[in-house]
Amino acid sequence: MVNTQYYRDGESYISATGNATGVDVHNRSMKVKMFENSAFIVVSDSSENGSIWRINTPEFNQVKVLEDGFEIIGPNKTKLFAKVKTSFSKIETGTNRYGGNTQRHNYGIWYQGKQYKNTTYVDVHCDKNITVEMVLSDDM
Repeated sequence: MVNTQYYRDGESYISATGNATGVDVHNRSMKVKMFENSAFIVVSDSSENGSIWRINTPEFNQVKVLEDGFEIIGPNKTKLFAKVKTSFSKIETGTNRYGGNTQRHNYGIWYQGKQYKNTTYVDVHCDKNITVEMVLSDDM
């Protein structure tokens, strides 16, 4: 189930329950506040057995793990700066094939005339609950 609310001042809220990844009693809430050249995003997940929170990004983006979060930097220098606000054991990155095992009609990610077949993931190892604050900006 998904609930959404949108406000004229650039703020929105979404909450969702359920998943397709084997996590029991998964609940997610996300708040987004839009500004002229940036956005502030808070994602909070809770579950009975969740152990990894993941975000994926196209492989052409740079990923940097920080002590308490991570940065994703695009080719145009736009940054997503993330800080994990709850306890976690480690942050890992790696590469997955875009689309998993899907072969037919999986053309990858096209960007600036080039095809990219992989995504980079950031995994935050957590214990059931996690809150991540993110700032997306083109002028950081």
